Amino acid sequence: MIMHIKITNKKNGNLFFLFVISVLLFSCSSDHINTGKSKSKGDHPRIVNIVNFIRLCEPRSKEITEKVLYETVDSQVKMMKKYKLGGTFLLQYDALLDLRYQKLLKSLPVSSFDIGAWWEIPQPLVENAGLKWRGRYPWDWHAWGVYKFLDTSVKPEYDAGSMDWIVFRYGEILLNFAEAAFELNKPDEALNAVNQIRTRAGIPALSAITRDAIRKERNVELKFELHRYWDQRRWRTAVTAITGDYSCFNLNLDITTGKYRVQLIEKVTGTTNRPTFYEKNYYFPITPTRISNNPNLVENPGY
Repeated sequence: MIMHIKITNKKNGNLFFLFVISVLLFSCSSDHINTGKSKSKGDHPRIVNIVNFIRLCEPRSKEITEKVLYETVDSQVKMMKKYKLGGTFLLQYDALLDLRYQKLLKSLPVSSFDIGAWWEIPQPLVENAGLKWRGRYPWDWHAWGVYKFLDTSVKPEYDAGSMDWIVFRYGEILLNFAEAAFELNKPDEALNAVNQIRTRAGIPALSAITRDAIRKERNVELKFELHRYWDQRRWRTAVTAITGDYSCFNLNLDITTGKYRVQLIEKVTGTTNRPTFYEKNYYFPITPTRISNNPNLVENPGY
């Protein structure tokens, strides 16, 4: 897989780095296990691969400077070469930009080492984009996952969280109000309601409002709260929004190689029948039984 990465400094608008990285997906197969030239003997454990995560700085300790981090990696590379150990180096974006790491890793033999990248969204990138940083420190270690319903102040293996389950909250009230106000030709009131939500989230306010902007804000604000399907039905957009083939990425650990495999799954929601929302699905059927009980009822279209 080839990653094309472009990083722009928002403060001066200059493009300061453009590069192409070949990532190590090919090494998921057993034919590319990084063992160097060493071979296991007897019943001793065999080192399959050494995975190294490299970042340019360590914000949790002032004693661990950029110089200390680089010298540690440099010493590790020398040791791995000495004992003929293969490995994988995964660099955070800030380390990728550092010429020292570029020079060091380019010197590694391709037969024994893989180079990849891993990403976080740290404080400098967030603030350069004009957004408010809400992490606990400049590089927040929380990675992928939905934290919306999680009490992160407790240790999940020991304590029970106190997070309430979201049923109906003020953010939804504002979005309902914004949608109704816009449809009643009151765009100023709709804009004010949407900007209250954006201000709370530390996002720049909008200067104008549209129906699509309100719907997008609703999608973002109420993400994972089980509103989207019903919103699309209510807006009469479900036929085009829901109908279609969907794909996803699946991350698996290969226990035979000790490496992760990223798999693209096509048609994840339906391998035989394509997921389809029909026009008639906007309404439920009245059913023949109810109609027989009341001949004045007329069945909904499509049933």
